[in-house]
Amino acid sequence: AALARAGVHLRSSMAVSYAQQCEFHGHVVPHLVVQTNRGPVTVLVLKYEHVKGRENFHESGYSGVLAPSGPGTLAVIAQDDATVNEALSGIDHALDWTEAAR
Repeated sequence: AALARAGVHLRSSMAVSYAQQCEFHGHVVPHLVVQTNRGPVTVLVLKYEHVKGRENFHESGYSGVLAPSGPGTLAVIAQDDATVNEALSGIDHALDWTEAAR
């Protein structure tokens, strides 16, 4: 339901252990915890943020990667690059951005 309200849904069985909405830069966005082979990873689905390519970020005590996905951006927060890459690849392929998110 948290994804549907944002105009996206999962089209695969990627393991999501937590799905809620949170505020990010003035917008309510899906906040997910997905399971990778290396452990849980936090992912924010940001349909109102747009990056042209992968960008590292450090904000409010958090570090991670912003990456384009569909018409928006994914923010992936994890402890190391290998975990970020695994989560980013999995969630990007699993998300289907609906017309409402465009």
